[in-house]
Amino acid sequence: RADTTAARTRGNRGGRFMHSRLDMEKWVPWRVETLKIYSQARCNAIPWIESPSPFFYIASMELSPVTASLLSELDKFSGGTIAHRSDLGILLESGRVPRVRGLLEELSFFSKFLDRTYRIMTRIGRNGEGYDRLASEFSEAVAKTRDLVTSLISESPGDVRKRFADTYLALTQEGLENLLSLCHDLSWYKNWLIDTKPERKART
Repeated sequence: RADTTAARTRGNRGGRFMHSRLDMEKWVPWRVETLKIYSQARCNAIPWIESPSPFFYIASMELSPVTASLLSELDKFSGGTIAHRSDLGILLESGRVPRVRGLLEELSFFSKFLDRTYRIMTRIGRNGEGYDRLASEFSEAVAKTRDLVTSLISESPGDVRKRFADTYLALTQEGLENLLSLCHDLSWYKNWLIDTKPERKART
């Protein structure tokens, strides 16, 4: 179950604090642009095709030792601020499937972009220089992120895909809030990839 509590989480860089839920007063100016994309996507319903692979289960999710170890490392790396640990685990495990392996890193890139852009937009305000451009790029990135999440979990059972759609991909205000909170978690994974790249390259 997604945690939508307005818990404070430490920002990725600089120790800045932010809310995992949107500041709705600041959200109003660019809500319309983003929801336009959501409305267009409403026509393209995700087909919930049951997968014969017992890859994930909501009640008792099994992760590979590699994914479980990575989650623990990300917990430490983020200072214990991962808000959607089990769902992040699903995405990390899904990224191990050869057919969609490259999507996880792409998703982490767009997640970091959304997390950073949202914080910039809230800081400069609607009348800030470059706000309209950021709002447009933000809306496009939201649509791309939704597509990447859908593709990444395409090998998971239908109940997992449906839960992600209801929680993170729903064309609602709450769905977008949850998606951005999940993106904040994924941005920690992207930062981890950047910071550990030399070390991981040395192992290969």
